[in-house]
Amino acid sequence: MNKAQNIMVMTVKTPRDVREALENRATDNVSSMNAEFVRSVRERMARERAEKAVAR
Repeated sequence: MNKAQNIMVMTVKTPRDVREALENRATDNVSSMNAEFVRSVRERMARERAEKAVAR
Protein backbone atom coordinates (compact mmCIF):
# COMPACT_ATOMS: atom_id res chain seq x y z
CA MET A 1 0.00 0.00 0.00
CA ASN A 2 1.45 3.34 -0.98
CA LYS A 3 1.13 6.46 1.13
CA ALA A 4 -1.75 7.92 -0.91
CA GLN A 5 -3.82 4.78 -0.38
CA ASN A 6 -3.32 5.07 3.38
CA ILE A 7 -4.85 8.57 3.65
CA MET A 8 -8.44 9.13 4.71
CA VAL A 9 -10.21 12.49 4.76
CA MET A 10 -12.02 13.28 8.00
CA THR A 11 -13.88 16.33 9.27
CA VAL A 12 -13.32 17.04 12.96
CA LYS A 13 -15.29 19.43 15.13
CA THR A 14 -13.25 20.84 17.98
CA PRO A 15 -13.72 23.39 20.72
CA ARG A 16 -12.16 26.77 19.96
CA ASP A 17 -9.42 26.32 22.57
CA VAL A 18 -8.31 23.03 21.01
CA ARG A 19 -8.13 24.61 17.56
CA GLU A 20 -6.13 27.53 18.94
CA ALA A 21 -3.73 25.11 20.66
CA LEU A 22 -3.27 23.20 17.38
CA GLU A 23 -2.64 26.46 15.52
CA ASN A 24 -0.08 27.56 18.10
CA ARG A 25 1.75 24.21 18.08
CA ALA A 26 1.76 24.20 14.28
CA THR A 27 3.23 27.69 14.20
CA ASP A 28 5.83 26.86 16.86
CA ASN A 29 6.85 23.64 15.07
CA VAL A 30 6.64 25.10 11.55
CA SER A 31 4.14 22.42 10.58
CA SER A 32 0.48 22.14 9.65
CA MET A 33 -2.44 21.79 12.01
CA ASN A 34 -3.06 18.40 10.42
CA ALA A 35 0.48 17.27 11.24
CA GLU A 36 0.05 18.40 14.85
CA PHE A 37 -3.29 16.61 15.12
CA VAL A 38 -1.79 13.37 13.77
CA ARG A 39 1.26 13.72 16.03
CA SER A 40 -0.95 14.20 19.10
CA VAL A 41 -3.10 11.19 18.31
CA ARG A 42 -0.05 8.99 17.63
CA GLU A 43 1.58 10.10 20.90
CA ARG A 44 -1.62 9.15 22.75
CA MET A 45 -1.72 5.78 20.98
CA ALA A 46 1.90 5.11 21.97
CA ARG A 47 1.21 6.06 25.63
CA GLU A 48 -1.79 3.75 25.76
CA ARG A 49 0.20 0.85 24.25
CA ALA A 50 2.98 1.42 26.79
CA GLU A 51 0.48 1.53 29.68
CA LYS A 52 -1.13 -1.73 28.53
CA ALA A 53 2.27 -3.39 28.25
CA VAL A 54 3.14 -2.38 31.84
CA ALA A 55 -0.23 -3.61 33.11
CA ARG A 56 0.40 -7.13 31.76
